[in-house]
Amino acid sequence: MATKIKLSIIFILFIFFNLGLSAQNWKSSLMKNPNPTFFEIQEAFYTYFDANPEKTKEKGSGYKQFKRWEWFWETRVNSNGTFPKNTVVIEEWEKWTTKESDNNVKVSSDWTFLGPSTAAGGYEGIGRVNCIAFHPTDFNTFWIGTPAGGLWKTTDFGATWTTNTDNLPVLGVSDIAIDYTNPDIMYIATGDGDGGSLYAGLGDTKSIGILKSTNGGATWTNVLSATPDQGVLIRRLLIHPTNPQILIAVTSVGIFKTTDGGTNWSATQIGYFIDLEFKPGEPSTVYATTFDNTGAGNAQIYRSTNTGDTWTQVTSLSGINRINIAVSAAAPTLVDAVCSRSDNGGLAGLWYSSNSGASFSQYWLPAWGNFLGWYGDAVSDENGQGSYDLAYAIDPTNANNIFLGGINTWKTNDGGASWSPSNCWTESSTYNTTGADVVHADKHFLTFHPLNSSYLFECNDGGVYYSNDGGTTWNDISNGLQITQFYKFSNSTLVPSTIVGGCQDNSTKYKDGSNWGMIYPTGDGMECIVDYTDENIYVSGPKGLITRLNSGSGVHDFSANISGNPEGRWVTPYVIHPTDNLTFYAGYDKVYQTSNQGATWSAISPILDGGLPINYLVVSSSNPDYIYAATLSDIYKTTDGGTSWYDITPVHTANISSLTVDPTNANGILVTLSGYIDGEKVFLTNDGGSTWYDGSGSLPNLPVNCSVINKNHGTIYLGTDVGVYVWDDNSSDWILFNDNLPNVVITELEIQYSALKIRAATFGRGIWESNLYSSINVV
Repeated sequence: MATKIKLSIIFILFIFFNLGLSAQNWKSSLMKNPNPTFFEIQEAFYTYFDANPEKTKEKGSGYKQFKRWEWFWETRVNSNGTFPKNTVVIEEWEKWTTKESDNNVKVSSDWTFLGPSTAAGGYEGIGRVNCIAFHPTDFNTFWIGTPAGGLWKTTDFGATWTTNTDNLPVLGVSDIAIDYTNPDIMYIATGDGDGGSLYAGLGDTKSIGILKSTNGGATWTNVLSATPDQGVLIRRLLIHPTNPQILIAVTSVGIFKTTDGGTNWSATQIGYFIDLEFKPGEPSTVYATTFDNTGAGNAQIYRSTNTGDTWTQVTSLSGINRINIAVSAAAPTLVDAVCSRSDNGGLAGLWYSSNSGASFSQYWLPAWGNFLGWYGDAVSDENGQGSYDLAYAIDPTNANNIFLGGINTWKTNDGGASWSPSNCWTESSTYNTTGADVVHADKHFLTFHPLNSSYLFECNDGGVYYSNDGGTTWNDISNGLQITQFYKFSNSTLVPSTIVGGCQDNSTKYKDGSNWGMIYPTGDGMECIVDYTDENIYVSGPKGLITRLNSGSGVHDFSANISGNPEGRWVTPYVIHPTDNLTFYAGYDKVYQTSNQGATWSAISPILDGGLPINYLVVSSSNPDYIYAATLSDIYKTTDGGTSWYDITPVHTANISSLTVDPTNANGILVTLSGYIDGEKVFLTNDGGSTWYDGSGSLPNLPVNCSVINKNHGTIYLGTDVGVYVWDDNSSDWILFNDNLPNVVITELEIQYSALKIRAATFGRGIWESNLYSSINVV
């Protein structure tokens, strides 16, 4: 049995004092409203960070996670800031497909995957993985779940991967349960349980509940629907170890249990729960932990002794927002808990129980080492991201071997008396002080293979890795997964096979021929541009940090010379002049222009829309003096290169999601709108905004995110939250252009004219391409 260090009451009081319980973060102002609106969450965030600007650059402050969340939801919330119900995407999709099944107009597309599906490993990853589950008898077969790319399966220990969830309009998977008596029976908890843990239960992909398949994932049935208007997330879903008809799920609204394989469910405990474990060998005892997203730091541990029918809180912890627990068959009465601080996401301490969760004692103080920070010495920082990435596992054959995941992964072989890095997110000796193996940052799940416990698996922001030597070395088995979340991308005009794109969690990806690689480490990569005349590539990071990369002259800070160093949107727009490759435009509080590749910049607009940062910026290719800029609500134009600007906003309710200029008409503008207002998806003007007309047609009531117009014959393509649609002069309405394309969020569309291809960046399934639409393919 693991030996734990006993602490006196003096030590416990000491650690509570050191937690800084009087310190509150921005979420504390939301405590009075259990269901805050988007605007209330946003106001609390900016009030706090405006008063504490230094924390915007502080690791562990939650700033990055919020800005990602804000970017995704700001265009999708209702006009009053309330969130759409969880099931809106699948309901609207099914409604549209039912209506269109009677429509004889069909079109053939031939989408194929372009990548990336390989990465070099270490810091360079493919995409976030939330969870893993194993076949009960076949060592080489297991499944992984991703936040926006669906469920994936391997039958050869990660050498190859396949998915069969591409037809589901909701592709987030937070946990997986496999029936050990019949592995064709499987359950998935949908949504993004970690990505939305902080903000009213809303991740980038919303949960529609628990889906069940009885044929190995060929078809799925919703057995526990998440229908409330506010977000519901499910982080853990466990199947009873001796009765596969019993399952327990922990969600952001409570604990749910079924005793008949998902046919009926009962709510056995209310609260925001995030982790769950059965007692080894005695599954009538179950442990669960809560998550505190209010800032109060009131996360606790619960125990049930009747298989989850009733629950009792067994701790009275303070200053803690998240707890992950671990158990081991080698010490059945042992329960270990890792806790993160509510004020900064760092380690609040480690606790243990030796009496099956009846009581807990603390055995590690954060003053002795912060295992949730960025540094491999555990003492150079006290912060972390414990609310977002937290994982814990105990060796089932030796309870003294424990692994703890935060930004890095740590290990102990003496029951927690001493710890050392098992892997680190970077090879830099500043952070990786022990030379630990380099593995992608942000750990979401750690577990031992149930058929061979010498294999430890880790799911993180870059993919899935394993170690079979006690955590000394790690192996990446993510190659073959197609799960990258792209914000934006750009084609090369000169070389059709060259693509560069900005990704969540995985920086900027570059495709040169058939090979993909990471070209600029920014954490999150954003908008990219490939110069149409030479080898220059422009990439960007959050809030408008633009960089020029050139094979001959290296890296250049492209945006550094903008006067006042204005801050842009999370994804800041910038564009290249259509005929002068030295001239660029960038949107911050104003529109800025450089005519010498960033050596100097000047503002060419006044402050627009009350100083709100600009979301969208386009320059007419037929007349570059026509420039259009927009926020979420208003559109402005200039026809003289920036001397004069005019508000040309159409009457609309939904938020603007993109602008596109007709390649042959500088006065032709197409505006897409997001949100869930039926019939308000597309507005068009042919006279520069003097008159607008609604071009929504019969599009499904789903967010439209982007568009592109073919410069040769005017065909329009739309990218939505579920697929691509097309319209040309021969159309009477929008036509679904989706053959072989996963039902996933489309974030950007571009045409590669010399290859006659349209390409789509997706938020969860990489980049795809198809032959261009032709009316001869309509059947």
